[in-house]
Amino acid sequence: MIARKLTAVARPERFARSGSGAQCGNRPALRRVFKRVLLVALLVLAAAVSAASESLAAASSDRASGDLPACPGRLYAMLAVSPFYGEDGLLFLTGLSAIEGQTTWRSNNGGLTWTAVLDMTDWYPNAGTTGKLEMPFIRSSTGLIMYMRGGFAYPGGGLSVMLQSNDSGDSWSFLQMCDESLDYCRNWDRRYYFTNEPGTWFVARYEGFIDLEADILRWSGGQSFTTVWQETGATGLSISPNYANDHLLYAGLYPPSPTLNTSFIRSYDGGDTWEDASGSGLCPGVGADLRFSLDFAADRTVFALQYGSIFKSLDGGNTWRFLYPPGGSACQTPDREDAVWDLQLSPHYAVDHTMYITVLDDDPYEARLLVSTDGGESWQLVLQIPGAINELHVAANPPALEPSPGPLVIASPGRGTERNSLWPSSQDNLFLPLVLARGPEPRPLTLFINAGVTATGVYRYTSDDGGLTWQCLNLPPETP
Repeated sequence: MIARKLTAVARPERFARSGSGAQCGNRPALRRVFKRVLLVALLVLAAAVSAASESLAAASSDRASGDLPACPGRLYAMLAVSPFYGEDGLLFLTGLSAIEGQTTWRSNNGGLTWTAVLDMTDWYPNAGTTGKLEMPFIRSSTGLIMYMRGGFAYPGGGLSVMLQSNDSGDSWSFLQMCDESLDYCRNWDRRYYFTNEPGTWFVARYEGFIDLEADILRWSGGQSFTTVWQETGATGLSISPNYANDHLLYAGLYPPSPTLNTSFIRSYDGGDTWEDASGSGLCPGVGADLRFSLDFAADRTVFALQYGSIFKSLDGGNTWRFLYPPGGSACQTPDREDAVWDLQLSPHYAVDHTMYITVLDDDPYEARLLVSTDGGESWQLVLQIPGAINELHVAANPPALEPSPGPLVIASPGRGTERNSLWPSSQDNLFLPLVLARGPEPRPLTLFINAGVTATGVYRYTSDDGGLTWQCLNLPPETP
């Protein structure tokens, strides 16, 4: 049983190799030639064994396919990183399996140890959470302010609740609850969004095969929702990190608005009024997924993802410039190997201008992680692996984070290379140095990714030097 208190408060959510010619004529030189030939043979053998291991990877459930290290286990869960990770080192993992549990775990030391902080079955047997933990950029005197949607199932129906914690998960209260038979309670999925204005959050809904609700709802600390958009459905929202002052939010629409003739709208007053946000550089007829600089109030910098491409604005979203992929054209879908899957900014973007993207390709099936340190003008390859990279998080390094134990991998600009049993030992008097081309430099940033091939294992990794070295993220047990 997890110790906690519960209070009901209201009813109303990813080389180049140089060499020199051999000189023959004496026995030491012949030995050098022999060693070089043997070295090449070892490289060929290593590549062959690596290819064979990939084809046989399904025989080992604990082996991560590709160049990242093998991890001891995996957990079907969703990771959430504190917006103040550089200060508190807080991580959260919420289980997504109805069978193995939907416990939410907390670590205050970057994943070294974990403590269970939320399990709704402690309150009622048929209860669970959606898995999306929301943490806006605000906190109370007692810790992070966090939100999680959950539900209770009973014969003939169910009750949905929005849980709130003001102390980083030590205690939880009911912020809002509703019967799922009611219109405003259905079709939320994970499309709920919290702001840094205490008590204000939004729900975006669009019509599906079963759910017909299509609108944007706002909760502003009262006892019920206000419908702030109902002309069409909303596929998602992007909210300014300075919302408490500018009340700026964007919404992607489906289908497009017939009155505004657009699929991308914005509001400067928290949703009371809306305008077309797709002009001046963005692609028409589609929404956009935005990434704001955390210093948006001062630098007015925001990036947009559309059609796998990146656009950049330096005036708060009034005008946009096509940025990525290099050599591409705005509003033309890039080749699959260049299409951006995710984009995340450094929490200190205003100072370091650093940002990361993940790119997924299906032929061959592989993923790349790239970094830019000049605001997206140029890019360097950080990691390239078979499979996929998702759930990318970028955070500042905590001031006193201890190094995590586990196997280490060093990623070259080509591919990461794991030092394992395939590498010659010092007893062989052969050393296989990792030759690095000029590439990314270490940065005081902590990265988290979920990576691998689904058939052989997708594992969680972390890097505390901006992506140059990686190790497995320690995981909690699957049951508390």
